[in-house]
Amino acid sequence: MIFALDVCYRGGEAFSAAVGFSSFEARSPRIEYTDRSDIACNYIPGEFYRRELPAVVHLIERYRLEPELLIVDGYVTLDENGRAGFGYALYEYFEQRVPVIGVAKSRFGKISSLHELYRGGSRRPLYITAAGIEIEEAKEAIGKMHGPYRIPDILRYVDRLSRYECGEGKSLPPEKGGNQVT
Repeated sequence: MIFALDVCYRGGEAFSAAVGFSSFEARSPRIEYTDRSDIACNYIPGEFYRRELPAVVHLIERYRLEPELLIVDGYVTLDENGRAGFGYALYEYFEQRVPVIGVAKSRFGKISSLHELYRGGSRRPLYITAAGIEIEEAKEAIGKMHGPYRIPDILRYVDRLSRYECGEGKSLPPEKGGNQVT
């Protein structure tokens, strides 16, 4: 199963969400999980993994998730030299057995246009990075995800789910996925 992950922060807590789906063409998740944990450290630019990884690992271990592939909100690598970002730290957590695709909404540093993916007629690209899967294959996978907008529907949903759990979202979208486990 493919899992998309996201985390929202409020106060000293992290609210993680994971949604699982069977293919990149899926319209909605088959299963979803949420979790709450303490924030491990403050945000440090370029070292986001220090904040995000403990929350995501807490969720993965709590539910014993065994993903075939992971999609994260953010970067896997931070530059053309492969400097590790949050997604790469997650790739290392799984001992490089589970491919990770990063989908970032804004450019970090000098990431090249090779990583740009335009979806839904948007004039602004998404920035795709990956480990354990070739960049062109990762871009193709994210490109064929369901939804008419720049951000694929399932990625929008996992973002809204994490925000809902931390109290930032007023409600979940009507296309709420499968089984919610909290």
